[in-house]
Amino acid sequence: MVIATLLTAYYDGMEGLRRAWSPRKILHCLPAAFLFALATTLGNLGFAMGISPALYLVLGKFYTPVAAFCARWIMGKYYMPLEWLSLIILTLSSAAFGYLQVYNIGSKGPAAAPVSAMAMVLGSAAVSALASLVTEKILKGEREAFHVQKVRLDCGSILSSLILIPVIGLIATRPQDVPWAVRPESYETCPADSVCWDLGAGTCSNSDCNCPCTSGLFAGWDTWLIFMAVFVNTTQGWLVGKVTHAFSVVHRAIADSFSLLAIYFLGDPLLNGKSLDNSTLNLVAMIVPLSTATFTVATAEMRKAFEAQKKIGAGFGRPRVTSVDFDSDDESVMLGSAVHNLSMSVANTNSTNTP
Repeated sequence: MVIATLLTAYYDGMEGLRRAWSPRKILHCLPAAFLFALATTLGNLGFAMGISPALYLVLGKFYTPVAAFCARWIMGKYYMPLEWLSLIILTLSSAAFGYLQVYNIGSKGPAAAPVSAMAMVLGSAAVSALASLVTEKILKGEREAFHVQKVRLDCGSILSSLILIPVIGLIATRPQDVPWAVRPESYETCPADSVCWDLGAGTCSNSDCNCPCTSGLFAGWDTWLIFMAVFVNTTQGWLVGKVTHAFSVVHRAIADSFSLLAIYFLGDPLLNGKSLDNSTLNLVAMIVPLSTATFTVATAEMRKAFEAQKKIGAGFGRPRVTSVDFDSDDESVMLGSAVHNLSMSVANTNSTNTP
């Protein structure tokens, strides 16, 4: 929010700051900000309940079909069958890729996870998809610079977090999730099986606890990894917002799938020294760009249908769909109407030419 405010002051001056910090506009962005904060909360609760990062990544792919399905009601977008097929293939291939990465041959399956934790992650993915669609509607509904809108969204996120933090503290079962609880600084200074980590036993107030303890919202922020995570999440938030502002939520989900390929083909070999000798994983990974190419081809064919319908309609003075009816990046808006109108125009042409 600080960066967005500084950019607004630099590019738009005091007038831009007044627009960015308008209470009415902040309240307008509050639903999207609250949904994002809720999605983050559900994801963190999933980790607290024992979900693994790999399984979190697999279940998080539930985001793509939810976003595509709900886009019909929130954004008025329609996807043709070939686009749906490519999205389903992309989602399943990404999930299979993550599943195979954590598959344990000895136990014939991945590490188990509580059902409640998986439900939290699925809920986080669904809420995040809704939040992204609402944000897209807000970003494209006003002709404002992205940094101005980012101030409003970040302000709403802070307000939402201030509401959710006490709620989490009341329902949490770990002292790490309760800001006012006195708890050990980290697992490095206190073993995980220590009574100091037992919220029911009184944590550090227990007489058997001999670990150094602390409390507060930022307790344990004494490692560079936390600040690195904050930096990465902040950067990702800006990039996701820019992609959503310029394209669409589904485009963002498709682009996000390529992070799997970057991690597998570049990150793991360079940083972790892993080999690429798993032919099964290699083949599954190749499905991601192929399904993306299918989606792109389907989008191109859909645009041809739009253009053909516009030309036929314009010839009779009845243009059904014009360029102002959909954004330049909107690959599927009003598809059902366009196809219907195209067929009606062709039928009218035939009836006119019939003696």
